[in-house]
Amino acid sequence: MAAVRLAPLLAALLALVAPPASAAPRHPLLADAQSFALAIGDGAQAPAAQARLAAHDLVVLDGEATTAAQVRALHRRGVVVLAYVSV
Repeated sequence: MAAVRLAPLLAALLALVAPPASAAPRHPLLADAQSFALAIGDGAQAPAAQARLAAHDLVVLDGEATTAAQVRALHRRGVVVLAYVSV
């Protein structure tokens, strides 16, 4: 069931990160994004996971479980951070 709920998120994320080759990026922060990671669920906020996430250009984090300090740490490493919140 989690995969079904994530399908629309993945489709939207891919549309933002990988526009058609002839199209300009829709947002300047995404222009240089070459890799992305989804960090949603148990263990995504663990220090080891945070270190792995920093290797990506764009990261989608759990908007309820991630702390401001974790977001700041990723920003300091040049990572664009998006939050996922299930409503």
